[in-house]
Amino acid sequence: MTVTDPNTVDVPWERCSRAGCTGVKATGGACLAHLGARQLNAALAPVSRGRSLDARGVRIGGPLLAKILDAAPKGDDGRPRLPRASFDGTTFEEGAAFEGVVFAKEASFDRARFHGDVSFEGSSFKGTARFAQAAFAGRATFAEADFGTQAWFGGATFSGPASFQRTRFGHLVWFGRATFEADAAFDAASFGGDATFDGARFASRAGFDSASFHGEARLVDADFAHEPRFAGTSFLGKGGAPRSAVRQAIWSGEGLATWPSRVAAYLIDAVVATLVALAPLPVGALLEVGLRYEHALLASVGVGQLAGLVFVVRNLAAQGRTGQSLGKRRVGISLVGVGDGAPIGAGRSILRQLAHVVDSLPLLAGWLWPLWDAKRQTLADKLFKTVVVKA
Repeated sequence: MTVTDPNTVDVPWERCSRAGCTGVKATGGACLAHLGARQLNAALAPVSRGRSLDARGVRIGGPLLAKILDAAPKGDDGRPRLPRASFDGTTFEEGAAFEGVVFAKEASFDRARFHGDVSFEGSSFKGTARFAQAAFAGRATFAEADFGTQAWFGGATFSGPASFQRTRFGHLVWFGRATFEADAAFDAASFGGDATFDGARFASRAGFDSASFHGEARLVDADFAHEPRFAGTSFLGKGGAPRSAVRQAIWSGEGLATWPSRVAAYLIDAVVATLVALAPLPVGALLEVGLRYEHALLASVGVGQLAGLVFVVRNLAAQGRTGQSLGKRRVGISLVGVGDGAPIGAGRSILRQLAHVVDSLPLLAGWLWPLWDAKRQTLADKLFKTVVVKA
């Protein structure tokens, strides 16, 4: 494994005098993390007078962050008001608590690393807020935060749950190619302008219930492992409806089954059902032709059809209970519900099979629909909200 020497890391600012530190040099030659108490107070004094804060590349622990926020001037409401603040490349070693902080001008956290939980709950960003390529290792809370102008989260990685519930985004928000490895909640969030999630990846649940999009909602090539929730969501800008926004997304699910594997499973089920239905025919032929039993062949046909029907119903019921018919089990795929990824039940499985008549009506187009559909669904799948995934 290759270890990067901190002394060789190229940064676009004058570095701290401490060997191996990439923090920006403050008054006294060292960065904020390596200043003595008196030097630190002197370095933060301009911040208390409304000057810019430069903490780029600094490793900030809880005590240092508390001193920075204590130095910030307070508004009439008692909330800390940071002026223009730069935390580009900063590492927050113990998480970060920015609840209720007012960022009076631009605030930049590009490529910042949050090793613990971080909270910006109730914070206000009066200028542009940047979190491009930031990495959140723990829970990231932006609930009820107010982004007055632009918010940039492009390429950010959220390893823990991310909460943007009741968050207000002003003019533009960009989550392009962001990665959400745990649940992402945007419930009741307000998007005042365009909201872009192009290429974002949601590896767990994503919720936009009761959110409002006043500009264009873009989800081009966004990859959802589970169907995103849009209950009560308002799409007031370009597009106008969840369907027109979500159809731009990719459905990755738990690993969707390929179309050839679905065909193979269907053929196995069909062949076995046919063999069961034909099995009594040789007996019927022997009885009628060889032993002269009248109508024995016709009776064997009826018995075979009944046996085939019983097999089909039992096979579909097993598919509903376990997710797998005989064919799907042999191929290694499963039928599950879109919302919860669980087996859909015997009754729903049988009704879905009957609904395949819809797939056959428009020149069999419904059977081919998985070849171009983002969720690889047939029309019957869409009617019953099911997908077929790799087992």
